[in-house]
Amino acid sequence: MSTAPEAEKQPRKMPTPEELEAMMVVPAVLVTGGVFVLQLLIYGLPIVAIALPLLYSPALGFTIVWLLCAPLLYAFLFATTAGLLSRPFQAGIIKGVFPRDVRFPIYAMRRLYNICWTSVYYFKPIYSIVLSVPIFKTITFRLFGYKGSMKFTILPDTWVRDLPLLRIEEGVYIANRAGLATNLCLMDGNAMVGNVTLKKGACAGFNSKIGLGSTIGERTEVGIDCITGLHVKIGNDCSIGAASGISHGVKIGNNTIIGVCSFIGTGAVIGDNLNLPSNLNIPDGAVIMTLQEAMRYVQAPMANPASMMQQPME
Repeated sequence: MSTAPEAEKQPRKMPTPEELEAMMVVPAVLVTGGVFVLQLLIYGLPIVAIALPLLYSPALGFTIVWLLCAPLLYAFLFATTAGLLSRPFQAGIIKGVFPRDVRFPIYAMRRLYNICWTSVYYFKPIYSIVLSVPIFKTITFRLFGYKGSMKFTILPDTWVRDLPLLRIEEGVYIANRAGLATNLCLMDGNAMVGNVTLKKGACAGFNSKIGLGSTIGERTEVGIDCITGLHVKIGNDCSIGAASGISHGVKIGNNTIIGVCSFIGTGAVIGDNLNLPSNLNIPDGAVIMTLQEAMRYVQAPMANPASMMQQPME
C-alpha cells in the first residue's frame, strides 16, 4: 500500500478526449457576450465619467480646467476600469496545459482576463501614460494581479501578459520589444502556461524573448535578440551574448559569459565562472564545466556576404 507522499510523486494522468469534452461546460456564446460587455464597459465608463461633469457645470473656468485634465483622468479611469473588471477572471491565470477552447472554464477566464489586459496594452497612449506615472503603474499592475516589485523598468512595446505569473524583482530592466512569454500555443490545440522570473538587477535586452518557466538570475543580462526556451535556469552575474539561442531546460551556472551568436542545446548544463567564446554550438544534453570542453563546439564564423561580393571573380 503506497503512502501519501509516494502517491503524490506518481505522474498525473492526462484526461481522455471524452473527459475533456465533459469539462467543456461554458457556452461559447456566453464568452463572446462577455467580451462585448467588457469592451463596452472599459471604453464606455471612462467616457461617461469625463462627460457628465461637463453636462452639469455651466462655469467656463471649470470646463477649461476639466478639459485640460481630461486626458490624464481618462487614462487613469480606463486602466483602473479594465483592471477592476479583470479581477473575477484572475483565477484562470495559473500554470498548466489547457485546451485552447473557450468552452473550457480556465481558458474562458484567460480569454476574458486578456481582453481586459490587451485593451490597456494595445491602447498605446493610455499604456504609455500608465508606465510614465509611477502611481498609475502601481495601481494598474496590482489590479491586474501582479505581485512582484514595482521598482523595475518596462517599456510600452515590451510584451507582457498573465501578470499574476510574472516574478520581477527590484532593479530589473526589460528593453524595447523584449517578450516575457508566459504562454505558448501548442500544435495539439492546447495552451501551455507558466511563470517567468527575473531576479534583482537582471536585464532583458532589445528584442530578447524569455520562455515560460524560465528564471534569469541576479544582475544577469540576456543580450539583444536572444531567445530562451522553456524552463531555462540562468544563474547570477551572467551575460548571454547577442543573437544567442538557449534551448529548453538549459541550466547555466553563476558568473558565466556565453559569447555572441551561440546556441546551447536542449538540456545542456553550463558550469560556473566560465568565459565562453562566440559561435558555440553546444549539443543537446552536453555538460560543460571547463573552457576546454566548450572549445570542441566552436563553429567557424559565417562569412560576410558583402566581403564575398567584393572578391574578384575568376
